[in-house]
Amino acid sequence: MRYLVFYLLFFACLTFAQQKIVISGTIQDATSGETIPSVYIQNTEYNASTLANSEGFYSITIDIPASSPDSIHLNFSMLGYQKKSISIACNQNSHRQNITLNPESNELDEVYIKVDKIYKQESEEIQMSKNTISNEQIKETPTLFGEKDVIKTLQLLPGVQSGTEGSSGIYVRGGSPDQNLILLDGAPIYNPMHLMGLFSTFNGDAIKSVELYKGGFDAEYGGRLSSVIDIQTKEGNTKGTHGEAGIGLISSRLLLEGPLVKDKVTYMVSGRRSYLDLLTAPIIKARTKGRSSGGYYFQDLTSKVVYRINDNYKLSYSGYYGRDNGWFRESYEDYGTSSEATGKIRWGNTIHNVNLKTILSSKLYNTTALISSSYTFKIFSEDKYEDQTNSQESKIEYKSKIHDVIVRSKFNYTINNNHTLNFGLESTQHYFTPGALNMSDNSEYSFSTKEFGFENAVFVSNKMNFFNKRLRTNIGLRSSNYAAKSKTYAALEPRVALA
Repeated sequence: MRYLVFYLLFFACLTFAQQKIVISGTIQDATSGETIPSVYIQNTEYNASTLANSEGFYSITIDIPASSPDSIHLNFSMLGYQKKSISIACNQNSHRQNITLNPESNELDEVYIKVDKIYKQESEEIQMSKNTISNEQIKETPTLFGEKDVIKTLQLLPGVQSGTEGSSGIYVRGGSPDQNLILLDGAPIYNPMHLMGLFSTFNGDAIKSVELYKGGFDAEYGGRLSSVIDIQTKEGNTKGTHGEAGIGLISSRLLLEGPLVKDKVTYMVSGRRSYLDLLTAPIIKARTKGRSSGGYYFQDLTSKVVYRINDNYKLSYSGYYGRDNGWFRESYEDYGTSSEATGKIRWGNTIHNVNLKTILSSKLYNTTALISSSYTFKIFSEDKYEDQTNSQESKIEYKSKIHDVIVRSKFNYTINNNHTLNFGLESTQHYFTPGALNMSDNSEYSFSTKEFGFENAVFVSNKMNFFNKRLRTNIGLRSSNYAAKSKTYAALEPRVALA
C-alpha cells in the first residue's frame, strides 16, 4: 500500500511540474489581409505541431516544464510564403497571437528541388484524396479561349475527367456531375456551367482557394456521393484599393477590392460578361436580310463585404448572381400578311450568404451561416400572325426552379495538439417548382406544381493522433433525415479514416 501511495505522489509531482501554454490566433497575408488556411505551426523545443483550419485560425498547446526558459519559439510555414518565427513569453497560460506572412518572391537565381521540413504538414492531414488549389494556380492553367476556369483546372487532377472535349462537366472517379457537392462560400451551386457547359460559373479573379475532396470526406459534408468542391472567395484587400481587368475572346471581366474602413471593413466585387451576342446578332441579321436576329450571352456578379468587429468576431456577406441569356426574333411580311416569332431562354443561380465567425475561446471556433441559394430555368416564346381578315397571338412560358434556405452552425474544438473535435448541425428548407407551364391563345391554360422538403443533419467527427502521430484517426458520424409529403426518411452515415 505504501508503494502505491509513493507512486501516486511521484506521478502527481510530475504532473504539477509541467505547465500548459495555449497559443491561438489567426494567420493573414501581409499584403492583402486575406486569411491563410492550412498553415503549419511547429514548436521544435517541445515537439508540438498543428495546422491552421480553413479560416486561418490556429490553436496549439505546448507542455513545458516548470523550470522552463522565459520564452518559447513558434515557427510558421506555408508554401508560397516566407517562413516566420516568433517568441512567446511563458509568463501566462494563454496567449492570443495574430500572424502575418509575407508572400515569397518568385524570382530565383537557379531552379532546384529541395526536400524541406515544410512538407511535414502533409503528415498532419488524415484526409485522403484531397487537393488544394490556389488562385495563382488557376491563373497559370492554360484553358479554352484564355478564360480562367476553376473547373478546367480541376479536370487536370488525377481521378478527375471531363465529359466531352472543352466541356466543364466534372466526373470524379466514375461519378456523374450531379453527384458532386459544389459549394461557393458554403452555399450549394446547382448548375455551375455557362455556355452549355463550355465555361464554369466561377470568375477566377474572385476565388481565393479551392479544395477538392475526391473521397472519404468529413462528416460535415453530406447529400452527395462522388466528391466535394469547396470554393472560397476573396475577402477584400485590407491595405489598399486594388483592381484587375481582362479582355478575352469570349468575355471581359473586372474586379475591385479594398477597404471601406481600413483594417475593419473590406469589400470585393467582381463582374464578367460575354459579348457573343454583339458579334452574332449583326451577322444573323445580315444573312437573313433583316428578317431574323438572335444572340446569346452570359453574365455573373460576385460580391463580398467583411466586417471585422474585433479579434473574436468577423461578420461577412457574400452574394452571387449569374445568368445565361439566349434570344431570337424572326419576322415575315408578304402580300398583306405578317408574322413574328420571338423566343427567350434564361437560366442561372442566385446566392445570398450571411456568415458570422467567432473565436469563443483559445480552443473553440464557431462558424454560423444563413444561406439562400436558388436555381431558375425559364423558356418563353410568342407567336403573332395577322392578315387582312383576322389576327392570332399565342404565348408559352415554362419555368422550373429550386430554392434552398439553409441554417448551418459548426464548431471546431481543439482539445490538444493530438485531439480535435468537429461538430455541428444543418437545417435546409427546399422549395421545388419542377415545372410551371402557362399557355394562352384564344383559350388560356396554366399548369404548375410546387413541392416542399425539409432536411436536417447533425454531424460530429473526432480526430486523434497516437504514438507520436504515427497513427492518425478520424471517426465521425452524420445523422440526416428528409421530410416531404408527410413522409420522413432517416439515415446514419458513419465515417472512419485511419492513416
